Amino acid sequence: MGHKDWKALARKAANEQDPKKLLAIIEELNEALEERENQVRGRVSTKTEQGNRLLFVDDEPSIRLTLPPILQERGFQVQIAASVSEALTAIRAHKFDVLLSDQTSTLTEKAMDSPSSTPCEKPIPIA
Repeated sequence: MGHKDWKALARKAANEQDPKKLLAIIEELNEALEERENQVRGRVSTKTEQGNRLLFVDDEPSIRLTLPPILQERGFQVQIAASVSEALTAIRAHKFDVLLSDQTSTLTEKAMDSPSSTPCEKPIPIA
């Protein structure tokens, strides 16, 4: 499967004047971003080292593509979730040291409303 250059598609979209062509480019760009995200998810390490397991939750594909690699470079073992339900499933299945979520996510509210519903030995710091 050929990899689409999402950066080139973004530049092409920025310069397109025809609305129909723009929509087609945006669809292609979304596919390229999803493909790239799947590649990044495949590279996420599952090693558990003391103090560096991070659950990264964001519903924006572009954010999920850009920030986790930076966090990995800083020594974090990052697991990505695209939704509240994915995050809650991950929390139930794994132990995390930090949960990083965007401010518009309802995950923080859900975690705060029912902290006993997650099998954690100690609370997860929410950033």
